[in-house]
Amino acid sequence: MKDRDKTKEQLISEFEEMRQRITTLEESPSNHKQGKEMSYYRNIVENMNDGLVTITPEGVLISINDCFTRMTGWTRQDLVGTKVPYKFWVKEDIPRIMATLNDLQSIDKTVEGFEQPLQKKDGGIVWTTVNSVIVCDKKAKQELFFGIFRDITERKKIEEDFENIFNLSPDMEGIFTTEGELVKVN
Repeated sequence: MKDRDKTKEQLISEFEEMRQRITTLEESPSNHKQGKEMSYYRNIVENMNDGLVTITPEGVLISINDCFTRMTGWTRQDLVGTKVPYKFWVKEDIPRIMATLNDLQSIDKTVEGFEQPLQKKDGGIVWTTVNSVIVCDKKAKQELFFGIFRDITERKKIEEDFENIFNLSPDMEGIFTTEGELVKVN
């Protein structure tokens, strides 16, 4: 059965089974080195300061890390098994996100620095910059899509404050590039 045909509960169950298998492999003496490496990588993913989302080529969200849950307030149970458009997407931004995902699949399989607001479970917004990549097998068949989300909400607030101060200045102000090109005037 393909992932897109499975229920949310089936996908969560499979994800939990995979975690249990990893734990079993880690504890197996014959696989101790591999298990230790898997534990090392799992520890990195779970403790990184960026949110990580894993999605199938069919658009089924199959995992999120702890940082993503803290950032958005959504739990694994809320999101694992859901399909595009995801609950954490801001409705007005869906066409732009879909266009970027289409580009990701057709151009070079990576997107860097894509700014995306996320809808938090409590209704708030968290601004992120997204780096994403499609992972392919040896025959170039798409296997997974990884999205790494970095919270830039504070930076966006500072930019907005600067913009307000700039626009409210009673004096004529200008912003120039290092080459002397005028970029903006209030």
